[in-house]
Amino acid sequence: MYLDRDGNEVNYKSENDGLLIRALDGKNYKSSTPKDCLAFQLRECTQIHSGGLLRATPHCVVKSNELLGTGISRNTFAIFMQPNYDEKMVPPENVNFEEVLEKNRFGLDIPAIEDGCEQNNLFQAFNQKSYT
Repeated sequence: MYLDRDGNEVNYKSENDGLLIRALDGKNYKSSTPKDCLAFQLRECTQIHSGGLLRATPHCVVKSNELLGTGISRNTFAIFMQPNYDEKMVPPENVNFEEVLEKNRFGLDIPAIEDGCEQNNLFQAFNQKSYT
């Protein structure tokens, strides 16, 4: 959503601003979530807790210089969900921990799973390692 200085919505579309998602093919794609929909970006803990059925994907928000000095701003509302800090980072009982890590190997650079995760780590330790 784009707003002017007075908080009024501005009908603005940019090919250069928004959420970029790196897909399994290694290419970046711009998210084009319809206005009346929600988009969910999964993190590594979801991949681990789902046994690899759901996969984390790298993403970032990019902003071009097109709006500099115009008084128009891009506004988003993000909600972050995470396990409790004392939640163990383990897959379901019938899934091998190494299999969850293996499902991450599609040429994507998601270091938090492989470098920041050890089986039975608590989420708090995992979270700290994934951002250091």
